[in-house]
Amino acid sequence: MNKKSLYTIIIFIVLASLDNAAIAILPAITRLVAVRLLGNEYLEGYVLNLVSIMTFIIAFTSFVWGYWGDKYPRKKLLLYGTVIWVVMCFLTYFSLNYVMLAIFQIFAGIGLGAIASVGFSVIVDFVSANRRGLALSLWGLSQAAGTMIGYLIAVLFAADFGWAYPFLVISIVSVGFIIAYFFTEEPKRGAKEKELQKLFEEGKLYEYRIRRQDLKDIITNRSNIWLILQGAFAQVGWGAIAILPSIFGHKLSLYGFTVDQGQEVGGLIAALFQLGGIFSILFGWLGDKLQKRTLKGRSIISAFGVFTGIPLFITMLLIPYNFDTTSFSDPISFVFGQLASNPLFLIAFICSVFAAMMMSADSPNFFALVGDVNLPEHRGTLFGLTNFTNGIGRSLGPFILSGFQILLTPIVGFELSWVYGMVFIQFFFLATGIFFLLTARAAPHNIREVKKTLESRARQEI
Repeated sequence: MNKKSLYTIIIFIVLASLDNAAIAILPAITRLVAVRLLGNEYLEGYVLNLVSIMTFIIAFTSFVWGYWGDKYPRKKLLLYGTVIWVVMCFLTYFSLNYVMLAIFQIFAGIGLGAIASVGFSVIVDFVSANRRGLALSLWGLSQAAGTMIGYLIAVLFAADFGWAYPFLVISIVSVGFIIAYFFTEEPKRGAKEKELQKLFEEGKLYEYRIRRQDLKDIITNRSNIWLILQGAFAQVGWGAIAILPSIFGHKLSLYGFTVDQGQEVGGLIAALFQLGGIFSILFGWLGDKLQKRTLKGRSIISAFGVFTGIPLFITMLLIPYNFDTTSFSDPISFVFGQLASNPLFLIAFICSVFAAMMMSADSPNFFALVGDVNLPEHRGTLFGLTNFTNGIGRSLGPFILSGFQILLTPIVGFELSWVYGMVFIQFFFLATGIFFLLTARAAPHNIREVKKTLESRARQEI
């Protein structure tokens, strides 16, 4: 890999991280926005509805951007999308009411949809199939890191400088990477496919582009069906987990924390609980290794990770923290002090890290499977389609969580209803594991079909 290709990958990974940081800010401050813009924390549901709408917008536009990315030059598309969301996040800082916030965030969602699907197809064309899991684990990890950065920005700036300040910070930081983006390169489609190497050695290019009639082949591909379904169910869970800082804020209210203190400490706890996601690199590497032995390898590792993570996450939610607010001075020293002195909180933290670690097996192997079972000119579209269906699931997550919360409030009270609602949400991940097992049955055939088609096309062009 030459230096410019490496530089391009780094810039794309950073942009993916900033993209997810921007997405994570609003869910992290829903309670604070409700208090500041709507005047009542009990109107938090309106902010959650905006989170759901924005998630749906990102998902739908991701499919459109992905289709365009399989048809047109991807570098320009990524630039357009990035500029749109950065400008809209900057304008969000000037929102004076809920309507202005909604308008700016919805338009930001249109730009944010480009990064996932178009960026994915670019990364896949820079790495070979044998290293796809490891490379995409770094890409996926950058998104998890972006989520954590978004939480931290919200924690560090929202309470002290105003709820809108995090949007200003993320937009200013992103401008520098927009400038750096101009020096990246446009990858050759299919350049790292083993079956196409002789074609590129002859100085020719892989000229196939998606056609409208190809959409039927994409959605009837058996592996794609199971990958789409697993993502949709998983994202119901992840959609609810996106507001974990606010969930922790409600739980902390039981120990006497104010809204601002709960927002700060809850956001920091949620960010720390993301640390297990770094193990996606390990699971991406293991997926590459196991995939060489059996074409079911990536699917099996993903299913194992999901099934193992569910009980750990539920345990983390239900363990009482027994915090003493008299020792609170600032969120960072308080949280780390509790880790050193509060055994129950330490156990919850360990469970959460291992839950995030096991769940991290999903994303790199899912990304790699999308590349494995689809032709080069179909990957952006399929990834955009999974983002669309994922977005439906992700947007339903807060709605379903709110439904559980309403049903549980008379039983366990307002604050705990959010916690137990999150517990019930975790059972959507069971379906995710089952669909990965079904993918394990279908993937070998689809992978062999892709290889056969690429070999045939290469022979025809040489």
